[in-house]
Amino acid sequence: DLTKLSVTKLLDRTLSANGWEQEQARRVLKTREATKTLAETKKWLPKQTNPHAKLEAMWLHEAFGKPDAALTAQLASASDEQSRAAAARQLSK
Repeated sequence: DLTKLSVTKLLDRTLSANGWEQEQARRVLKTREATKTLAETKKWLPKQTNPHAKLEAMWLHEAFGKPDAALTAQLASASDEQSRAAAARQLSK
């Protein structure tokens, strides 16, 4: 039951190889209180080695209507095109 997991554990699940698990973790994260969830995300992100973690963090900020300009700027200058494209979509809003 993903609803019983901590924000950190849910964030870890967004990096899972299992697409269903990723989507369910994102869904549950969006039901959590925004300020606490984004604060936990800010603590979680520097510990991550998977570059996809920054995308997940940016999308979570977007889901709460609280974009993180610094994170989006980092992604806009990333080496991989998926990150740059996601940042461009975010910046165009």
